[in-house]
Amino acid sequence: MIRVVQRYDDATGYRTRQYGSNRRWLTKALREVARSIGRSVEEMRERDMHRRTDADEWSVVELLGFLRDSEAEDLKSVRAVLRRDGARIEERKAYLGPIEHDYLEERGDDLLWDFLSLREETVWLLRESDYGWEHVAEHPFRGLVPLGRLVHEMNERDLDVMWRIEKVRDALGRPGR
Repeated sequence: MIRVVQRYDDATGYRTRQYGSNRRWLTKALREVARSIGRSVEEMRERDMHRRTDADEWSVVELLGFLRDSEAEDLKSVRAVLRRDGARIEERKAYLGPIEHDYLEERGDDLLWDFLSLREETVWLLRESDYGWEHVAEHPFRGLVPLGRLVHEMNERDLDVMWRIEKVRDALGRPGR
């Protein structure tokens, strides 16, 4: 049974949902939200993926670049934590994406493929690990972080990006191929 609890996170200022440590639910959520993002983006024209609908918003291509880079960082962290309890992980830097990288030069389809491929690898690693879910990571600023918390944060990020992609699609009049 999954217990949903609303809580206010002092660190981020966001109201978040905690789904307990149900491994199956978290793993399924990672796969399903990524697939939903894929379906949403696959319907878009390449030129529309590169458009910004607002000056301070990221384009769909920039969101996909952020997802790809975030997933690469997270996959590295998940591997380390599954390999060794207490493994040191790095601070996430992908949120700097569009500031540091010019994703607009890349194709949206390629970024989506890269993200989905990395996500499948992450999901399979998590599914195959029976013991690693009890492990924690040592983060440079946050201290010890349970693997389940890292996975939950990945899902929260995906949901945020999915919402932002839908917002862009709505602003563009839901463009299709």
